[in-house]
Amino acid sequence: FSGVELPTIDAARASDTATLRALSFRIAFYQSLLALLVYLLLRRDILTLVVRRLLHVAPFVMLTILGGVIVRANAVTLTQSTLLIAVVGIATIIQNDYFDAQQSSQTDVATPLQKFDVQFVNALTLLAVLPIFFHNNRAAISAAIAFVCGVLYNYPFYRARNYFPANIKIEGVWGLTALLSGVLIEPAAAA
Repeated sequence: FSGVELPTIDAARASDTATLRALSFRIAFYQSLLALLVYLLLRRDILTLVVRRLLHVAPFVMLTILGGVIVRANAVTLTQSTLLIAVVGIATIIQNDYFDAQQSSQTDVATPLQKFDVQFVNALTLLAVLPIFFHNNRAAISAAIAFVCGVLYNYPFYRARNYFPANIKIEGVWGLTALLSGVLIEPAAAA
């Protein structure tokens, strides 16, 4: 998953700084994903909630893969972009469920989510976007735009999901950013 072959310490010492920098950014990305996975495993009720709604993220993941296939992207970078869009989708699911429960609190809708859960998943999502951005993968910009749209869609200060033109436009932007996350990847080197 790193795209870098460093079988020994001597090979790492002999490699150039750009390769080591790329490897460190990829490791930071995977650490953010691991932290999110561990958090969801520790909070099984939230994991169950996310798994039930994971099919909502599938079209965006497929659009990212389609975009990467169109430009014949590097498989490692495409995998990272796809995982990044999936993480943004999971953060949006958690935001949506929490704020839906907050909005309909008078109807006694129970949710295992707390404010801390939303904040923590948002922070982990941003921590996953940053290393990809600093690795010069332009897909991170698309993922960041998708995340901001998720905030605008769900958070009470705007709550675009409640207003007709805004909700359709944001869902369209999500689709576009997912496709662009694949299309903006550098093509793989010709073999």
